[in-house]
Amino acid sequence: MHTPGSEQIGRSRSLKRRSPGAVRKGDIRIVSGSAEGAATGEFTPAQSMGSGDNNDVCFQRLQAWQHMVENYQEYFRSMAAAERDLATVYARVGDILKVPADEGVLLLAADSDGVQGIGRRLKAQQQQMVEAHCAISDTLKHGALAELNRLHADVVDMRDTYTGAVHGLHSQLTQSRTVIAKRTQLLDAAIAAAHSGHTQEVAKDPFIINLEVAALLRKHADTSSQLHAMCVAQHARLGEFEPQLVERLGAVVSEFMDVASTQYKQLRLTAKRDMSTIACMDGGSEWAHFQQTHGHVVGATQDTMGLATDGEYVGKHSAWVRVLRQGVVALKEHGPLFRSTWQSKYGVLTTRGYFHVFRSQGDVVR
Repeated sequence: MHTPGSEQIGRSRSLKRRSPGAVRKGDIRIVSGSAEGAATGEFTPAQSMGSGDNNDVCFQRLQAWQHMVENYQEYFRSMAAAERDLATVYARVGDILKVPADEGVLLLAADSDGVQGIGRRLKAQQQQMVEAHCAISDTLKHGALAELNRLHADVVDMRDTYTGAVHGLHSQLTQSRTVIAKRTQLLDAAIAAAHSGHTQEVAKDPFIINLEVAALLRKHADTSSQLHAMCVAQHARLGEFEPQLVERLGAVVSEFMDVASTQYKQLRLTAKRDMSTIACMDGGSEWAHFQQTHGHVVGATQDTMGLATDGEYVGKHSAWVRVLRQGVVALKEHGPLFRSTWQSKYGVLTTRGYFHVFRSQGDVVR
């Protein structure tokens, strides 16, 4: 059965099988969520504050800020490394283009408006791209990441300060509730013993136990009031602290965007200027330059040996290259069916004793 899920699985598998060189531009995109992001739906906010731990909604919020800042730290660290890698790659690619070229002496100089000038502008554009990515990387490293480190330290300090302010009082209340529960149980047992009419002496008089419970309750109420006042104060403190976090984080992102846009704008301006210059170049300037600088050798066609046909060379007048006798000779040639014919040829006898046969006297010269 064909289902949407199976179609999605098939598409993802096909993308994995595709070679890196065959990846389409539409396949390269930033997904809106992630595996970690999907898990955020399982988070349950606390329903109270004052404990200074994961059961405290204010503690959870500070913890959320810590995790968020850490996420931005990881992002900008990766972005800084990526920008540095891009700069390295662009530098290596730029080295491929040779300016001046190996045969550059045949062309207009690189500082002229010619072919090598186009290459020089392209390499300059490449170098500007390298510098742009290095600038973005350095800004992230020394600007954004440095500020995020300070921001992270401030969030952790605020979280620890908040925990230190409320956790002690909350622990006292927890212990106080346990002691009060035990005392009320003891009071209940003492009253039950008195009602039963037992004549044996009890460990403590219910009157004394009741005084102790009342004192514990007053102390518990006082501690609870202190915790409430502390929570109100810490809540106000967090309310003043958090807008600063938002502003500082926004400033970090804005600085990154500003640097990136500035660098890319400079690249665009340089590219537009170079494009305008290249568009105005005279296509015939290179050939005119070649004619001017090398025209004096253009008409000097080359002889294969660099010598005239009647020139002197070693061995030309040696006795061993002379002809003793030459002339027309008749040679008998055998054909099919044992038939033979006489053919007229031209023979040459050399000093070395060789007898050469040519079809005609003209073939000797050729």
